[in-house]
Amino acid sequence: MSKKSLSQYFLINYGLARDIAEVVAHNSPDGQVVEIGGGKGILTRALLHEGLSVRTVEIDSKLADCLAESYRDNANLTVVNEDILKLNPETLSKNGNISLCGNIPYHISGLILRWISENSQYISHVVLMVQKEVGLRIAGKPGDREFGALSIILGIDYDAEYLFDVDQENFKPQPKVDSAVVQLGRRQKPMICADDRDAFIKLVKKAFSARRKKIINSLKGYRGLDAERLSEFFVRCGLDSNLRPDKISISEYIELYYVIHR
Repeated sequence: MSKKSLSQYFLINYGLARDIAEVVAHNSPDGQVVEIGGGKGILTRALLHEGLSVRTVEIDSKLADCLAESYRDNANLTVVNEDILKLNPETLSKNGNISLCGNIPYHISGLILRWISENSQYISHVVLMVQKEVGLRIAGKPGDREFGALSIILGIDYDAEYLFDVDQENFKPQPKVDSAVVQLGRRQKPMICADDRDAFIKLVKKAFSARRKKIINSLKGYRGLDAERLSEFFVRCGLDSNLRPDKISISEYIELYYVIHR
């Protein structure tokens, strides 16, 4: 039985699990991976089949016990009965380069993505199955309808790629929406320094607070700035202040941030 309170939709297509596991294995040079939510173990089995050493973090104690029992003789699997959001990622990997994967619950996908963003120094590669709408936002590019604050916040530290769709028929019980598999590969260097990160994110969220308006209108009031002063900053950046927020790239937002904050 699945628990609605945990948004449990179990993948039942082993072929898809193998496809995901192959991507994870290809991007896990040390052969170690952390799985978010082992569930009934279909992805866990595929990861082990790839020869990976798997630490699966499962919040449901019954499912965690079943996984531990099923693989009690397999030294390559460690089951952790815990909430991933309560774990210190530094403790999940010896080398500070966690390869992370999982079919994450829809209702906490935002929290998990924030956790990944805030702990990017420990997490080098991510492969996630998420609600399709979220996947499109994660991998959104400037000019895409889905491009927004989430695209930019994750883009500070990661290159995002939309891998493939997953129809709802591949789950039991079936969710009411389709899913998608996306991957995040950590950049060699974050696009903005740590000291400016929080303030930059505030600017981005302000810009997308009215995403269908011109960006100059969205940013009115930011740091007490009026339209005239904002226009000066846009000119200095070589940006058109009449553009909508989703037409501006991450690097352009960063330039605008530094011009304003200098």
